[in-house]
Amino acid sequence: MATASVFEERRGTQLDDTIPLNCFFDEPQVEGSHITYLIRVQRGWSKDNAWGISRRYSDFVKLHSELSASGIDLPLPPKKVFGNMDRMFIAERKAALQVYLECVLREPVLTCQLCVKRFLDPENYDMAVDEEALRQVSMFFRNEPTWEVVERLPGIGWRIHRHYYVVRPRDSPKSVKHMLTLLPPGPQLFLAEKELVSFFKVLPNLIHPNILPVQFSTWNNSAALLIQPFVEQGSLRDCMNPRTKLRQQYSRKYALGGNGLSLMEIRKYCRQVLDAVKYLHDKQVPFACFHAGNIFLEGGNVKLAGLEVAALGLPSPYRHYMITLKKIQTKEAEAVYTFGHLLYELTFGQMLKLPCLEQIPATCHPELRPVLESLVTSSATKSGMPTLGSLLASPVFPELPTALTDSKPQFKLGSKLKESLRVAKESAETQLQDEQKKVSQLRRINTAKEKEKAISEEERRKRAKAKKKSLVTAAPTSSNPTSATTAPKATQPAASSTVAPAASAPPPPAAAPPPPPQPAAAAPPPPSGGRGALLSSISDFSKGGLKKAKTNDRSAPQV
Repeated sequence: MATASVFEERRGTQLDDTIPLNCFFDEPQVEGSHITYLIRVQRGWSKDNAWGISRRYSDFVKLHSELSASGIDLPLPPKKVFGNMDRMFIAERKAALQVYLECVLREPVLTCQLCVKRFLDPENYDMAVDEEALRQVSMFFRNEPTWEVVERLPGIGWRIHRHYYVVRPRDSPKSVKHMLTLLPPGPQLFLAEKELVSFFKVLPNLIHPNILPVQFSTWNNSAALLIQPFVEQGSLRDCMNPRTKLRQQYSRKYALGGNGLSLMEIRKYCRQVLDAVKYLHDKQVPFACFHAGNIFLEGGNVKLAGLEVAALGLPSPYRHYMITLKKIQTKEAEAVYTFGHLLYELTFGQMLKLPCLEQIPATCHPELRPVLESLVTSSATKSGMPTLGSLLASPVFPELPTALTDSKPQFKLGSKLKESLRVAKESAETQLQDEQKKVSQLRRINTAKEKEKAISEEERRKRAKAKKKSLVTAAPTSSNPTSATTAPKATQPAASSTVAPAASAPPPPAAAPPPPPQPAAAAPPPPSGGRGALLSSISDFSKGGLKKAKTNDRSAPQV
């Protein structure tokens, strides 16, 4: 993929980075003095959306060195100098590498890393995204000379195509810092070019006590650029991980989790988040992509960021979970489900790595347990979840007193832009429902194939068992001739004993012999009689009866 095309992928052509990847190893190949491991990579749930890659063990070592900064214990098989071409060793290493990749793909903080994407999907991720982003920012500062770049913050977020820079106005002190964000559109983009320009033009006018203000925002035909206040202490997730630093790489900061918040903090922060999200939905801004990473704290209050995602059609980090949950079909349901993940992380200090739970951990606070059970349990996702209004009415998140310094929420949108946002929201909901149907259909097909395969395997085992049973039952039948041969042998002496007394007084010639007592005696002798004679002669064999042989040696040369 060319560098210039990184930010030119528009209207659904850009890949959804949240869709999971699965790997399956094929038979390794011996190429000279090394082994090449053939891997089949599958994106999503369709087996047709797959491709093949080849990797050497040294490629796995390089990937492992990049992921080791996260601190997660990954089971990379050790290097072996001698005997690494042995067939048994190759099979064992292949199985170990399969386990290694499965462990990597189970960790959300690792699967979103660019090194993992490039390792498994080099065709779509082998591009210089940082260089192209820097080019876009340079073009912006050429038109806006009042700003200057202080530093670049690479890899601090989970989105591969999102770039962060610390900037400041040229006429302000060096201590004044702002955060510049550059972000291209996503695969769920449904706003036209004109509507995008209008949205980012009015976005700085948004005023809400729990939304991080936007000083400047623009759309430049291929990406959105925003400037917001720079929060030095980082996001709410950074505050939960006190050992981390804002400028560290995403996987290094959050792989091991952090500490949960107190009940009072959870109730306060969650109430403020719900107020902000409900306000945006009432304004036809379908914002459902919030998490502890784009929520900031300022003066003990929550400041929500990332509103541009709603207009750019970028997927939520939990979208691949939502595709498998049929009850989540609207943007409000997405927001409620996302709030459940946020509440779980604030409670336990760990991100929820599953679509839902069978039961909430026992360490959960009693007041929060019923709320989590209504949001992230399997029974809740099947029967339906609450609305934003019902969550705001819950006594767990009581209404907070309005501070005198809090400004009244304000966000004026034109009627045409509101209607465009509403249509875009409905289109995104329809797309999600279509994907849910496709995934459900694929699951039914895969389940039917697995059942058919299981039935065929069971049938094969039954046939093998029946064949084995027939062979066992046929064994006594084949031994019947032997038993038949023994019967005449038992009757022969009896017949001779009846004839022996008549030898002294022979009967008259006209008299007929008495009939045999058994019909089997009248049957012709079986061929096994000769076998018995042969065995008898072998047993009676003696070397003394052999004649000495005379050898006529004719091997001598003739003269």
